Amino acid sequence: MPRSDLEIRSMVPREIDDIKIIEYVDVNNLNFSFILKAEKTCQTTKDEKLLAVIMVKSKLNHFKHRSAIRKTWGNLDKNARIRKVFLIGLPSPEESDAAQIRADKIDLARENQLFGDIVQQNFYDEYYNNTLKTIMGLKWINFYCQSSNFYAFIDDDYFLNPKLLVSYLQNEVKDSMLQNLYAGYVFGKSSPMRHLISKWYISLKDYPYSKFPPYIAAGFFILSRETAGYFYVASKVLEYFKFDDIYMGILAKKLNIEPQNLPTVYFYQPSFSVDFYSKHVMASHGFSPNKLENVWKQIGGFVKFP
Repeated sequence: MPRSDLEIRSMVPREIDDIKIIEYVDVNNLNFSFILKAEKTCQTTKDEKLLAVIMVKSKLNHFKHRSAIRKTWGNLDKNARIRKVFLIGLPSPEESDAAQIRADKIDLARENQLFGDIVQQNFYDEYYNNTLKTIMGLKWINFYCQSSNFYAFIDDDYFLNPKLLVSYLQNEVKDSMLQNLYAGYVFGKSSPMRHLISKWYISLKDYPYSKFPPYIAAGFFILSRETAGYFYVASKVLEYFKFDDIYMGILAKKLNIEPQNLPTVYFYQPSFSVDFYSKHVMASHGFSPNKLENVWKQIGGFVKFP
């Protein structure tokens, strides 16, 4: 029998508090193991309170992307309230030859030893496994990082305006919103692609309905600590779907959580100007490592974390 939204929400404290009597069956049974956990990321002193953790979805061989982020909006060394991690899977056998895979693994081990900000599980990092990466992030939050108030998931080819992010979290998110916070760029009226040759093809068996529920573009979205818990447990009791943004929309629908549109979030790249990006762009898609660094040289002083 399908679970109602209230039943799913009621499971969350039992799961998060690690009580052993859990009254549901994990329908997806995604038993992937953590290889790297970045366990120290969310450790705080008694005087520190985490505002947000930025969850950067990356790939093993995207070192240049991660390096650019660490030099720009991800440079958090002096900010005790904001942390970041990179979410990574394993390279698929088809992606590169065995020697290159071994070299990438060695490089990642060195990278993690140096920065300590890598979260990795042993699933193949392929396009249709993006949902696994999001679920990995939700699991990591609930097992290793419950001390933050908010979590921002972002792809590694995005620009982020830290100043606008912090302003939104501190000034616009009210206590009454915490139980339902799921915010970003909302697609409200999308339909499944039924053409077999399409990259986004979805069969009637996989999704028999003519419309998707409202969902947020997967490249950037914000959750509260509460909604991160709801989504994680819901991902265990609602069947897996290969497109991560739509899957999150389905989970939100089942949880009676309405996606909140943020007009400062772009799933494309608006024309750049220092004034516009400083004041009106929280997140934007389509930045190569070089472009991100070049843009940051012009804008970084205006939008860095306060």
